[in-house]
Amino acid sequence: MNRAQIVVLQRTLAGALVGLAAYLCWGLGIVSTIEGYIWFDPYIDTWYAPGYRPELERRIKVGMSCEEVEAVIGAPLFVRAPNRFQPGLFGAVYTNDGGHDRRLGIDHSDPPHKCFPYHKDFAWHYFNVMYDSTDVVRTVHGGWAYD
Repeated sequence: MNRAQIVVLQRTLAGALVGLAAYLCWGLGIVSTIEGYIWFDPYIDTWYAPGYRPELERRIKVGMSCEEVEAVIGAPLFVRAPNRFQPGLFGAVYTNDGGHDRRLGIDHSDPPHKCFPYHKDFAWHYFNVMYDSTDVVRTVHGGWAYD
């Protein structure tokens, strides 16, 4: 073999190895997306309230009024009533699970076997603001959920 043939062989092998590595990473990524954090699209399964943007979260502080919060981040998706775990606090929920399915048009009213081939469940970002009975922010919760 001459020098030119060796270079072509080296490049061909290098390209094949890169292709194989990419294929394996993709394949393993598909398997590991069940409740996985997707680094190239971390908010893939997050359902947002209208007007919500993750960068606005840091502007919400304890002691703000409900009106001040809504002026910054908009209205919540829904409000949770007080419960035994958080007595006296109402929860304004700004994000929820299921954003990926909503974008695909899956509403889970179909039998599981019908929607399973299209359904992937990913990690999602949660953000809730807890108000007391005077509509003052008492706690702010945000983070990643793997449920």
